[in-house]
Amino acid sequence: MPGQYTLQAKDDLSSVSRNALEGVNCESPDAVIVVVDATNLRRNLSIVNEVLQYNVPMVIALTMVDIAQKSGLTFDTKKLGEQLGCSVVSVNPRSGVGISELQTALDAVQNQNVEFPDVSSVLEVNSWADEIISSSVGGTLSIGTFTDRLDRLFGGMFRAYAPMQFSHLGVCVGCVFCA
Repeated sequence: MPGQYTLQAKDDLSSVSRNALEGVNCESPDAVIVVVDATNLRRNLSIVNEVLQYNVPMVIALTMVDIAQKSGLTFDTKKLGEQLGCSVVSVNPRSGVGISELQTALDAVQNQNVEFPDVSSVLEVNSWADEIISSSVGGTLSIGTFTDRLDRLFGGMFRAYAPMQFSHLGVCVGCVFCA
């Protein structure tokens, strides 16, 4: 489902998705395509982990690769697929690039047996995602994080940026801590 980042939520969208994966009130799926945003890979790997738990054959459609590449990142989709135990295909839905490769991967879908963390352990899932990213994503972000840009500008004076939410005021304030 578009915009879904977890199957664990108690909302209708998550419930429908879980039921579909389990074959509740429908046939079990032959395969699943999980669309993953390459510019936000770590966040998207959480739902990939959750779908892997269902042992349904899966193909990952890696989108926004062109944008991530413009920011300085590179992707080894073969290595990413090996780590996840399923095919990963770089696609650009706007131009149609990769769609035929996605269809080919879907026609031959077969997951490999890999270990993945328990979805209830956020630390394990984050560590797992970090390991996958470090082994299959290269380059450096040319943009960098806010603190990266501050460090370059001010020679490393800034060590942390902690956003604080003041919801009662309707604002989010970022505090910069100096070393």
